[in-house]
Amino acid sequence: RNLIDSDYFDRVDVIPRTQQAEQLAIPVVVDLTMRPRTRYTAGVGYATDTGPRVTLGLERRWANSRGHRYGVYAMLSEVQNTVSARYHIPLKRPMTDSVGFLAQREQKETGDTKRETDTLGASATHQIGKWRRIIGLNYETERFEVGADPQQESTMLYPHIGFHRIRARDRIFPTRGWRIARDLKLASKDIGSSTSLAQIALRGKDIRPLLGGRLLTRVDLGFSEVSDFDELPVSLRFFAGGDQSVRGFAYESLGPTDDAGNVIGGKYLVVGSVEYDRYFTERTGAAVFVDTGNALNSLEEFSLERGMG
Repeated sequence: RNLIDSDYFDRVDVIPRTQQAEQLAIPVVVDLTMRPRTRYTAGVGYATDTGPRVTLGLERRWANSRGHRYGVYAMLSEVQNTVSARYHIPLKRPMTDSVGFLAQREQKETGDTKRETDTLGASATHQIGKWRRIIGLNYETERFEVGADPQQESTMLYPHIGFHRIRARDRIFPTRGWRIARDLKLASKDIGSSTSLAQIALRGKDIRPLLGGRLLTRVDLGFSEVSDFDELPVSLRFFAGGDQSVRGFAYESLGPTDDAGNVIGGKYLVVGSVEYDRYFTERTGAAVFVDTGNALNSLEEFSLERGMG
């Protein structure tokens, strides 16, 4: 299973040589068929968050005998355009541990904000018990406009650490399970950043069987301490709304506003969701949901918006 999941091999045949057994030791032959060295991907789609979109990708599954891989990816849409290049180096436990490098340019325009972000990053992923830990360092430059304000430029250099865990028997369509993620970012104005920042994001989801269907609950929380919010790039502010947030509201349309009513993003995020779905056939079903949440700048005075469907 690990050999198949590695994405290097198209076919894996495990053949025990029982006739050659010596006491309790049975020789095993593993016959591997390599996948094509280069994979090309292309797609078209539509989502309410992004509008029509086109995706393109090229991945070199192995660049050398040590299994290094790299790829170039692009997504073009009405809301967001992204081009990125990644390089991946497997470590001693290649299924779980690796080092990665990222170079990315992203252009995004949603509602009252517009930004262009360039990112260089390096990260190391390790499996620690049942948790996956990701430690990295990002350098970002961003040109952004918020509401009627003139364009600003910011530079952020921040280390980050995250812990992620998923528990589910079926990763594609789980009927019982949960996932949780915790991510921390730190930046200092004294060390290459336009503003000092301490930010933590917590995300959780739980799925349980109920009355022949599934009950899904979701919570997203974000907390930021920032020395100068006006210097904080849009990409590091919190927004709510959209099909992965508070449904019924436009993508990133919820959050604190300026004097002109433009949504400028917030320091904090509170989003919760309860959903029930039931499939009548293998491919056909229905769901009902209630979402609530908002992005905000004060934990003492705030209002939560609600969407249902």
